[in-house]
Amino acid sequence: MPCARRVVTGKRAPGVIHDLRAVLDEMRLIKDAHELALMRRAATISADAHRRAMRATAAGRYEYEIEAELIHEFRRQGSQSPAYGSIVAAGANACVLHYVANDHRMADGELLLIDAGCELDGYAPTSRAPSRSMAASPAPSAMSINWC
Repeated sequence: MPCARRVVTGKRAPGVIHDLRAVLDEMRLIKDAHELALMRRAATISADAHRRAMRATAAGRYEYEIEAELIHEFRRQGSQSPAYGSIVAAGANACVLHYVANDHRMADGELLLIDAGCELDGYAPTSRAPSRSMAASPAPSAMSINWC
């Protein structure tokens, strides 16, 4: 069946197009209480997921297993999805910009870099945390949370 054409009458295209970027930029700077609560909740979920991933980190595990721990915690706490493709990079892979294969088997003492964050109702923090893969438990790590 051919596409039906629909003619709209009585409507006119705008005579002038305004650049709204400056107005939208200003609106993004101001958050109401609900938005702030969502941002805090998204950051908490992401931080909890990173802690879960660190506890699961051990020599002999694969990067994708650690990624699965992140996703599990995101969903368990109500996040709709990861905010972007998670980077879980061990050893030399931690030096690869935008590494996403996540299929390396971790060796004892390797650095594990995680760049992952959840999306919660349109808000998406990005969290980065380095740790070491060890047979017993991960090393203490530094973590930062930024907003995309």
